[in-house]
Amino acid sequence: MSAKERLKAVQATLVERGVRDVKFCFAPGASGKMPLSEFQNSVADFFEAYLRGGNKVLPRVGDAPIKA
Repeated sequence: MSAKERLKAVQATLVERGVRDVKFCFAPGASGKMPLSEFQNSVADFFEAYLRGGNKVLPRVGDAPIKA
């Protein structure tokens, strides 16, 4: 499956879960020296892992507490 197809599948899953107006737009040069397709695959990897629940909430690291 190509990177664009993977992102379309992620987009469809997010829409099914109630996210609205999902778009993946990459600015020219956003991937640095990495090929755009490799960069898009990395984005798809991240979202697929997130949607599978392959993440955990971590305590804040190095941030000062927010004072209202």
